[in-house]
Amino acid sequence: MRQEKFKSKSILENRYIQMREKQMRIQILLMAIVLVSCAAFKEAPLRASDYPAGITYSAGGGPATSSSLTEEQIRREVVVLGKQYEGMKYRSGGKEPSTGFDCSGFTGYLFRNFDIDLSANSGTQIQDGKHKNLKDVEPGDLIFFSRSDGGRIFHVAMVVSNNEEGITVIHSTNSNGIIKTNISKDEYWFPKIAGARDVISR
Repeated sequence: MRQEKFKSKSILENRYIQMREKQMRIQILLMAIVLVSCAAFKEAPLRASDYPAGITYSAGGGPATSSSLTEEQIRREVVVLGKQYEGMKYRSGGKEPSTGFDCSGFTGYLFRNFDIDLSANSGTQIQDGKHKNLKDVEPGDLIFFSRSDGGRIFHVAMVVSNNEEGITVIHSTNSNGIIKTNISKDEYWFPKIAGARDVISR
């Protein structure tokens, strides 16, 4: 009788041990799934459509208003916003992300987000703001282009940076859409520079 009780007890103990081992394996498997899921998750990058007109955004993604931003902050933020549209298609007469942009539609849209109203096209935007020497341009300034000295303005771009490497702009081109270009080293754009304007300084 004692031997049977001992045998029965051993069977129960073995079953308990097996059940505990199975539970532990399930827990380990669940933890592994959670860890893999967390490691694989990446926050989706902001798209151009995440920046509606009338709302401006700081580099950290938080909303801001133009009245609360300094000139330096506007220069930085308008470039941050402009870069979100890099790669977007060109659209003649386009002024909104939903359609694509032409050159002046792009600059107009960017600055409209900061309560800075620009004229309708590149030929009139060159009269907005105030003159700036090319060597002194800063992020957010506008650069204009013509095909001949004193000729009609046909294109506008916004400065991204001005350093020892040259002047880099972001603009909507009819051949490549919205791209960044170092115009100081570009054989097509550099000879066509017609002037620069500061539309941010108050």
